[in-house]
Amino acid sequence: MNIVRETESGTLLIEFEPVEASVFTDTVGLVGSLIDLARHDEQMPDLASDPALRRLFPEAYADPEAEDEFRRFTREELVDLKLDDSFTVLTAFQNASAWPSVPTDHSVVIRVPAGEVVGWLRTITNLRLTLDARISQEPSTLSAPLDHEDVDHFRRVYEWLGYMQESLIEAADA
Repeated sequence: MNIVRETESGTLLIEFEPVEASVFTDTVGLVGSLIDLARHDEQMPDLASDPALRRLFPEAYADPEAEDEFRRFTREELVDLKLDDSFTVLTAFQNASAWPSVPTDHSVVIRVPAGEVVGWLRTITNLRLTLDARISQEPSTLSAPLDHEDVDHFRRVYEWLGYMQESLIEAADA
């Protein structure tokens, strides 16, 4: 992955290798599906049972009544923001003809206007929170158990996302 900033417009150009684009867009889509589960109370899985949702939607209050009221007034807006950010990222790949099908024979250059960088950073944060929650769990507690190779793969993706996040911040601040 390589990031270049166009100085006049502030637009970032991010070059992804095919495997990077595939892993990134797949992960954005999967985490977006998880976030979408939080859209309505009746669809919301028990936060206590899913560490990833607890990380994505942390408690604001220790008092259960205050927490319920907080969630009632903020959940839909938080879910919409997270989904809008994910959609913005996937749309950038779609505009580059790299989503839902990623080309395998050449790298992909994605344009990220200056006004969308914060949404990209929030999306990467959501991806990292979800991956961290999954790799921090005891493998036997997962609905689909992970072996050590899976956990190592998720850790590498988590670290790569951190590198990507840092690179985006540095390029945007340049």
